[in-house]
Amino acid sequence: MSKSISFWQKHDNNKACKVYIIGGGLVGLSAAHFLCRSDKNIEIHILERDEICGGASIRNAGFACFGSPTEIIEDVNLHGAEKTRRLIQKRWDGLQLLLKMVGEDDIDYYQNGAYELIEREKEDIKGIIMEANAIVSDVFSNKQVFSEVQLPWLSNNRYACLYNHLEGQLNPYKLVKALQQKLKIKGVQFHFNVDIEHINFDTNQCHDVCGKRYDFDKLIIATNAYTKDLLPMADVMPVRNQVYVTNVIENLEMKGCFHVDKGYIYFRNVGNRVLIGGARNQFPETEETKEFGNTEALETYLLHQLRDLIPNHKSIKFEYKWSGILGVGKDKNPIIRKINDYAYAAYKMGGMGVAIGSIVGKEISDMLIQDIQNG
Repeated sequence: MSKSISFWQKHDNNKACKVYIIGGGLVGLSAAHFLCRSDKNIEIHILERDEICGGASIRNAGFACFGSPTEIIEDVNLHGAEKTRRLIQKRWDGLQLLLKMVGEDDIDYYQNGAYELIEREKEDIKGIIMEANAIVSDVFSNKQVFSEVQLPWLSNNRYACLYNHLEGQLNPYKLVKALQQKLKIKGVQFHFNVDIEHINFDTNQCHDVCGKRYDFDKLIIATNAYTKDLLPMADVMPVRNQVYVTNVIENLEMKGCFHVDKGYIYFRNVGNRVLIGGARNQFPETEETKEFGNTEALETYLLHQLRDLIPNHKSIKFEYKWSGILGVGKDKNPIIRKINDYAYAAYKMGGMGVAIGSIVGKEISDMLIQDIQNG
């Protein structure tokens, strides 16, 4: 027979509220950060199935961006202008919030700007600039964000180059480590290599694959692409993004973040190397998966694209490769929801976790804190 909790224990007003967060990526870490700032008596535990964190938080390309011009225009076709504007506002606010949470030096943040390369013969360049600036004008106080520029190293004249000075780049591994360190100092308890396979929402318990039980007062599910493993009805689909880094390139002139094909292909400098990734839209049959890995076909495709884009460096080759798993859906709006009085979930970052992970974590922590206040 199990031992029940006494009346006195149940009504102990000084008892800490035990919050478990499943998922130690940017959303989970951000939620913990803002729970720590609350004046409530909260005991925070983060359950992470990997040694640091999996998914995409340390496996992304380190773009601190809110959207390239053609990507923004495509979002308008998907969401409408007003919803797209709110989405860009959330991304921009999230980036500013993130930089307040950690120091720029701690995460190798550089605001080198971002560029989109667009084939001149296929698009109306002036029209794209005008439309994209009109969409984001309210977010940035009617300032012109996008403009066409010339890059000396871009000898391929078939591409127009649209510049945005507001975006930057960072080291996602250092970002996660910096957040972890700050949370450890505040007393947050980390449990790594814990793979939760079942949640009982009636008894406020979850169990890992080894059979260990975790009793919670409140629960936050922050597993993004893997949310269906715990919430089968969740509207999110895992997709893989492959990432590659070249050899050291002498006299590399390019600096900043670059987007091609509506943002599906992206590349940036990492010192004197080039990181390139994406192109999942060209290989949906292999990339709509939650399995890590790299494929020869996509690697060859990206190498060809890179040699075409920076033709002065034909000797480039890939020396590093990895992949990350994104959580996407029918639209790009993240899902932040209350499951019951004790459990909450945030997922479907849409490939914009760096931009919105912090603000999504804040929103779900605010939801939880409000419920504690309401009793």
